[in-house]
Amino acid sequence: MKTFLAIDFGTSQTSVAMLAENSRYEPEIVEIDGQKAIPTALRLDAEGNVLFFGKDAIERFHDDAGQTFYNFKAFIGRNKDYQAMTGQTTYTPEALSLTFLTYLREKIEKRYFNGATLADDPNISCVIGCPAEWNDPQKRKVEDIARQAGFPNVVHCEEPLGVIYYYHFRGDLDLSEDRNVLVYDFGGGTTDVAIEKVRT
Repeated sequence: MKTFLAIDFGTSQTSVAMLAENSRYEPEIVEIDGQKAIPTALRLDAEGNVLFFGKDAIERFHDDAGQTFYNFKAFIGRNKDYQAMTGQTTYTPEALSLTFLTYLREKIEKRYFNGATLADDPNISCVIGCPAEWNDPQKRKVEDIARQAGFPNVVHCEEPLGVIYYYHFRGDLDLSEDRNVLVYDFGGGTTDVAIEKVRT
């Protein structure tokens, strides 16, 4: 039986859900360090190794702000670099996203898969969300980053479409006829509004 991992890689918070194939139950929210939503943040040392992740990085921000990184997801594919204060190392948003998602994947493996490597399991597929406004290169980039981070069988999904699929799965949204669906995405970093045209 296949297992699906859904990654809501957010500007300010990241969440992961898991669902078995053909399940009619609600997706299970994956807990990381006892949390269902992890701040999308990292504290790195001078060599680029992760010192603190998620909530721990945010809570220790003022201890070393120059080595704490956040808001990087929003700049994927936009040629922006982040300058570290220690050692004057420069990081791209893509590199920070890769480090964050790799660390996230390792925690998921340890907590839910007994340490087994996800990339070795053909029965696991992953979907990673991306803003609807992103262009195709950005969408492919975040998909590639998740794949490089060790998540298997990765595809991307525009976040408004993910909302529509979820409410249709729950039975709260009838898609048996043509309609327009207005989606509000009240995110921690951005708020997006999309009108999706559903055609049967």
